[in-house]
Amino acid sequence: MAEEPKLTADVGTRRQALIRELTTRLRPTCADWPDELFGAMVERLADITIKYSGQASVSTYDRRSSDRLIKELKDALARSEATRDHPD
Repeated sequence: MAEEPKLTADVGTRRQALIRELTTRLRPTCADWPDELFGAMVERLADITIKYSGQASVSTYDRRSSDRLIKELKDALARSEATRDHPD
């Protein structure tokens, strides 16, 4: 029983570290997003990452996944802007 609070604290610490890292990496790409929507997305990404990574440490976070996500978001933004500039 004594280890449960420690585990909870470790998960909380990992979650906060992921939120900071994801915010730093994704905010420039999502600059136009409202703060509330962006914050909810980043928190959800952190929760999903923790859920599916088990007890892996934050240092095992694969930055290539974030880089891929950033590229996809930039591509989606470019398509959106092109559609807005040249509607059918």
